[in-house]
Order: sequence, then structure tokens, then C-alpha cells
Amino acid sequence: MLEIDHVIRFVPGRDAVDLDGFTVEPGRAHTGQGTRNVRVMFDRNYLEILWVEYPGEVVARGLDFLGRCTRPYTAQPFGCVLRGTMPAALRARFVPYELPDSPGTVLQLLAEQPAAAPFLAVFETDDREAMWASRRAAAPYLIHPNGARRIVHATFTCPAPPPIDELPDLRFASGAPRLDLDLDGLRRSYTP
Repeated sequence: MLEIDHVIRFVPGRDAVDLDGFTVEPGRAHTGQGTRNVRVMFDRNYLEILWVEYPGEVVARGLDFLGRCTRPYTAQPFGCVLRGTMPAALRARFVPYELPDSPGTVLQLLAEQPAAAPFLAVFETDDREAMWASRRAAAPYLIHPNGARRIVHATFTCPAPPPIDELPDLRFASGAPRLDLDLDGLRRSYTP
């Protein structure tokens, strides 16, 4: 079974981050990958706001994050990383990607990620609970003025939905780029 580990919103830079009502965790630089982030941490998952700091490193890693971050964007500016175990038929569609700043940590990337589809990857694990955001974040970052406690459901609307079956907390729809999040009854929508 797979579930949302985190949802990604790709932006041009730190100045493009608008997270009113949320407590923002400072995030970190992804050394060797050329990106930086801030995060909104919830109990089981989180929202990552990601931008490019070093374009040369991004290009060298073979990720399409430049097109996802720049405006006007040339690739879908949203993504999702799932966690759990994949059935063999689904795993065959993914390729391993070792995180450059965490040797030995492998993320499975969807092998064919068209620019019009959201970025999609999976952390394979038998212990999903060990990866909950609340196990990794400091307690003050889990409390939000707007009362949000977790991403209950995410809907990615895009011109080219990925070939993944709908999951209990994740849905893909055809249309103009948009990300809709259900955060325990609080709704947030993002467009490029």
C-alpha cells in the first residue's frame, strides 16, 4: 500500500512562497541536487515548497526541476512523493535515484515523467509509520494557526495524468494545472 509522504509545490524562489496560516519549518538545501526547500509539517505527511538554488547541479542530476520551478513553467509545477510498498507491476515503471546528500537513501522515480505530468516518486518502506513527519519534525512545527493537521487528500489536475491508479489519499485529473489539498476539512488550492 502506498500513501502520501509529501506533496511538492515547485516555485521560482523563496520570495514566491505564500503560506499564510501555516507554521513554516526552515527546510534545507539539497546538497548535490541544486535545490532548496521550506516545509509545512503535519502529523503524517508534509507540504514541501521547492526551488532551484544551483541550476548546474539540477541539470547534472538529470531532474526536470528547472522547468518545474521557473515561470513561466515548462513542466508541471507540482509533484508527490509516496511511501510504502509497490506491487511488482508498478515497481517495473520506476527507476532508482540515490539522493546525493543522503548516501544509501534511494528514491524510486517514475521512469517516464512527461513535462505535463506531476513529478512522482516513491520511498519504498515496510514501516510507513517510521517515516511520518511527526517522527522527524520538532513539535512546534506541527502546530498551525489554521488548525491543519495532515494532508487527507491531494488532487493533481494536469494535462497528462501519470499512469498510476488512484490511491485513497491521491487523485489525478485532466485539465489545467492545479493542486487541491484537503487538510482535515481546510481546503487549499494552488495554481502556477
